[in-house]
Amino acid sequence: DGLSKKQRAALVLRGADGQNIVLERDHVEEMQVQKKSLMPEGLLRDLNDQQKSMVDSMIKSSTRLMTMVNNILDVAKMEDTTIEIDLKETSLAELAKQTLEILGSLAVRRGIALELDAPKDLMIAVDANQIGRVIQNLVGNAVKFAPDDGRVIVRIGRQGNMAKICVEDNGP
Repeated sequence: DGLSKKQRAALVLRGADGQNIVLERDHVEEMQVQKKSLMPEGLLRDLNDQQKSMVDSMIKSSTRLMTMVNNILDVAKMEDTTIEIDLKETSLAELAKQTLEILGSLAVRRGIALELDAPKDLMIAVDANQIGRVIQNLVGNAVKFAPDDGRVIVRIGRQGNMAKICVEDNGP
């Protein structure tokens, strides 16, 4: 199709004014750096608790949005067969905990209880970003389909020489 790898690894959005907005992985990384500047040692120190909670929720939502953008960029890279896998010993419980923190504010608003049942010592060689996205997608779907005042449980365990991740909810 004549596109360079860089062109294929960019997300093109159409703005409200009809102009195209090109978002590349460099832009996403820059947004992550800007997000870090809002952390407590920055602008948050002058806010009350309710305002801090709202900003925290926005930061978590922006993290989720950046993850979705990264997913789209990775699909473009997979189509070009240039995706890189970064295998490192990783705690699956920690990956799941991070996901529950990100999706926690959404669950709280709907009265959904989020639970983690995982051994802290279960380490596995994975690409933490990729598996983190899988867990986030599974938990996100569970929260989406669980009824208000429902329950979502992430269970992680060993199964022979493999790890097993299960996400349960009480939705339809």
